[in-house]
Amino acid sequence: MIDSLTSLRFFAAFAIVLHHAKGLVFSSEFLSGLPLSSGVSFLFVLSGFILSYVYSSKMAYVGLYNFHTSRFSRIWPAHIFTLMLVVVLFPAPDWVLGAKDGWLVALLNISFL
Repeated sequence: MIDSLTSLRFFAAFAIVLHHAKGLVFSSEFLSGLPLSSGVSFLFVLSGFILSYVYSSKMAYVGLYNFHTSRFSRIWPAHIFTLMLVVVLFPAPDWVLGAKDGWLVALLNISFL
């Protein structure tokens, strides 16, 4: 059951890629009838379900603290790497969205706020 649900993550991620490519790679009218922006919500819900299903039997011996630290240690390095790419590749006005203090935006991003 989980394998078939896990494979749906590919389609959700592909919908997100197509949604972001509209206006850049494809015309803004490309696949205008499909709700491609729903891919993010679907991906979050599906990933949350898969995590809760997999860890529901393991939580007794994994523990809540170990679960959260393992999730954080998996996500944070990729987040920091991506943030550094954005800082290097894009000028500050493009990644701070009009904020005057780029260092504050970077600090909030680093702390997931």
